[in-house]
Amino acid sequence: MTYFLKDCGREVSPPAKGREDIKRAVADTFATRPYIRFAVFIEPYADGSGDDSVELIAVPDRRFGVPLVPWAATGCEEFAYDLVAALGRDVDCCLDKCEKARLAPIRRKLTPIYRRPDSAIESADRYLTSARADAMIASSALRCHRMNADHVIRHAARTVGQCLLAATLAFGGKDDPTATLPDILAGAIGCGVLYRRGWMEQAAERLEAWMSAAESGDNIGEGDALEAACLANRFADKLLADGRPAFHIEAQRLPRDTSER
Repeated sequence: MTYFLKDCGREVSPPAKGREDIKRAVADTFATRPYIRFAVFIEPYADGSGDDSVELIAVPDRRFGVPLVPWAATGCEEFAYDLVAALGRDVDCCLDKCEKARLAPIRRKLTPIYRRPDSAIESADRYLTSARADAMIASSALRCHRMNADHVIRHAARTVGQCLLAATLAFGGKDDPTATLPDILAGAIGCGVLYRRGWMEQAAERLEAWMSAAESGDNIGEGDALEAACLANRFADKLLADGRPAFHIEAQRLPRDTSER
């Protein structure tokens, strides 16, 4: 799909004509978007036919997918007009799984033009590593014969928060690990990790309240811990359905030992 300079509505750079200028503009555009793993340039027709628009195939990190943008048609809308402004000209771009990308090698030569630096995704990966560990701790605490309700609640809430922070960073958002879960959720929704749903804010507030109570040493019941695990899993279901990484709290209790009866 072509995104036109006339629709950009912002200040644009002088037109990028040389390969290095195009490469620099693409790198600048994707520098704050770690969800883009790499991009390839579709070389012009050998005979010089066709228009002068830049043709680009962007390859997102499939662990995160692409941000949800209202009225998006191609998945490129989140970055397309930043790319137009950086290149200073019309941009013909698509994602790697579309029909045009599949047919592109038949029509012309593809040249790698951008590769995500390893450092760009390190913080998001750390959040996911921590989220996986928290989910395992919450699952273990939930399966104990004498449930550790405090552990279940704390680590279930942390699992949700860190999964949201990981996707937020991947989409170029700002992370604040000290923020409350409702604020983390708001930031994630704002950068396209999730569409807003009525149940989310209330669920985040309940998880935050239970976590604060647990950290304050208040008595937490098993019923509250079970509900916290269910809410965390509801977030995980939603994140996974939208193509984001997430981890479930395993709720199956261990069988009771009756060998001594």
